[in-house]
Amino acid sequence: MKIYHFNLNYGHYIGESDALESPRRPGDYLIPLFATDVKPPECELGEIQIINGDSWKIVEDKRGTYYSTETHQIILNENPLEEPENSTKEQPPEVPDGYFLTWNNGWVLEKIPVQTPQQKLESLGLTIDDLKILLGIL
Repeated sequence: MKIYHFNLNYGHYIGESDALESPRRPGDYLIPLFATDVKPPECELGEIQIINGDSWKIVEDKRGTYYSTETHQIILNENPLEEPENSTKEQPPEVPDGYFLTWNNGWVLEKIPVQTPQQKLESLGLTIDDLKILLGIL
């Protein structure tokens, strides 16, 4: 008798094996935890079978490589049911000098605005006199 194993965290199908016959009751077969004798249905590429009580359902497989839309770092998602928050499967492009990368329903390269030293100080809420005081010049 075939049995069908599923992941204990997410319930997705992970393989099949032959059930062992019960040593105490010949003719009865043992079904271990996280397994069933109900065969999962076939699914298409990009789909996955999930155990749903005594039956299986087909859902989109959301495992794979994602990219954080905030940090641009790779996220390896093992959860077949949910995409990671603030992520995309779209790989971020290389960022040339003088640009920075943002996400707006797609990667956007934006030019870094050029500021004078005085504008940089003002953006921090400082004046040239404030800087001189901090440096001990005044």
